[in-house]
Amino acid sequence: MEFAEIMSTPEGERLYGDLAYWDTLVCKSGETCGGRSRIENVVDHHSIVIDRVMYGSDWFMLSRAHDWRLFPFDVSAQIEGTRIDRKKLFADNARRCFNL
Repeated sequence: MEFAEIMSTPEGERLYGDLAYWDTLVCKSGETCGGRSRIENVVDHHSIVIDRVMYGSDWFMLSRAHDWRLFPFDVSAQIEGTRIDRKKLFADNARRCFNL
């Protein structure tokens, strides 16, 4: 929430976040994890996050995890039904962040 608050200020105009290596978000089927509810809460209070969160910019850290290849699918499943847009998360926001 604090990170989203900074994003919402003039000083945070170019601040982006990444969900790739957030273990709490990547919970396995049948498990309850707090990541999804935290994302929903943040987006409800700071909709700017929808346009400033991405997946995969820290792949070099993620690749050290045993089942890293499953992470994008797990993240995608966890954001299902939230206001986070998959195309923005997995592509558009990173393009905008890195001026691509």
